Amino acid sequence: MSSDNTENEQLIKFSAQVSKVTTMADGGLRVVLDMAETEIDVARQFMQAKQAGAILEIVAVPVTEKKEW
Repeated sequence: MSSDNTENEQLIKFSAQVSKVTTMADGGLRVVLDMAETEIDVARQFMQAKQAGAILEIVAVPVTEKKEW
């Protein structure tokens, strides 16, 4: 992600827990995230991105402190 166009990009910010990481038959990876049930707007944004055929660039920040989901 280029810092030059960050302000023009729509960011989807949320907290999630990694539920599962698996390897698929073709060698690809699948990561499953669990989010709080209140993150409906985040789910909507993901659905819109999927419908648009968008590819996501994701930066994850590990938080080791216990947080309420």
